[in-house]
Amino acid sequence: MQPYQKWIFSGLLTASSLFAAEPTSQNMNDSKPPPLGQITPPAGPRTDTGARFLVTADFIYWQLEQDNLVGLPSEYNSFSGNTQTTTKKDAYLDFKYAPGFKVGAGAVFDYDNWDLFANYTWLKQNHAHGSSLKNSVADLREGKTAYKLSEIRSIRRHWTCHFNDIDLELGRQFFISKGIVLRPHFGIKGGWINQKFNLLANYTFNPGSVSNILSTTHQDFWGIGLRCGLNTAWHFTRNWSVYGDIAASELACRFKIREKTVTTESSPSLGTNTDIDLRTGSFYTIKPVLELALGVRYEMLFSQDRYQFFAQAGWEQQIWWDQNQLSGRTDFGNLTLQGLDVKLGFAF
Repeated sequence: MQPYQKWIFSGLLTASSLFAAEPTSQNMNDSKPPPLGQITPPAGPRTDTGARFLVTADFIYWQLEQDNLVGLPSEYNSFSGNTQTTTKKDAYLDFKYAPGFKVGAGAVFDYDNWDLFANYTWLKQNHAHGSSLKNSVADLREGKTAYKLSEIRSIRRHWTCHFNDIDLELGRQFFISKGIVLRPHFGIKGGWINQKFNLLANYTFNPGSVSNILSTTHQDFWGIGLRCGLNTAWHFTRNWSVYGDIAASELACRFKIREKTVTTESSPSLGTNTDIDLRTGSFYTIKPVLELALGVRYEMLFSQDRYQFFAQAGWEQQIWWDQNQLSGRTDFGNLTLQGLDVKLGFAF
């Protein structure tokens, strides 16, 4: 074997022994796993020195609206020669906007930047009124009872609603690109909603006969169930972004209804008679809830990214399916909420 052949053979043996060598314990200790969140780096304040806490406060100016809340159709007949003109009107309630608030608190943990957040919403609507055409003809349907009226003197309605909602969610906020931040979350939703509906009608069946109907219906609702959703932020600068959120829930819930209707009829021949009808009932079921939000956010990190302040303003909408069990009919209506949401938040 030539000398240069020996050198080549010796080099191949040495190289093969190096590539075939088993790693030592020192080699294993030196090889460190990649840091958590490297694929989807976390967004928000740093948590490498411990957990961070978050508090938020919202001012909301929302409209609460209950569908199918005894819209009273009425009509008015007028005559001109041999021509009869019938004017019809659906007298629905006038649902106003009302102020409310949200408060929230949570923590962002140092384990992969997971966060736990709880939020409470309060809103009260007590300004929904409605009336129908006077001196008109209509069918007044209250509950399962129908009255054929010959002349309506007046019909007045008033609706109030107390809305309370609590969300508890576990999530994580992270970047999926240079300018897009996502926060998937899941958790529990609970709420209780109390509604009250009053109806007062004054009408006549025959000349000289006057009747009054006073109906008061209470509905108490509570529900609890699973909730999941996705929060998104689309950054067009470091501090400014457009946010869009969606969440859906399925609530196991209970409805309790109490209705009292007092009918008073006065006529010259029969005097005054009063009838009192009572209706009560409760049942359990499952109802869905959908939440949507869109708006603009400003946020900034400071003190080496350990603290965060943000402010946002946007429009939010919610649908609570089949919340109208007030009338005892099958054409249930949804409870809808929509309006302005202004939020301030601080993480520390």
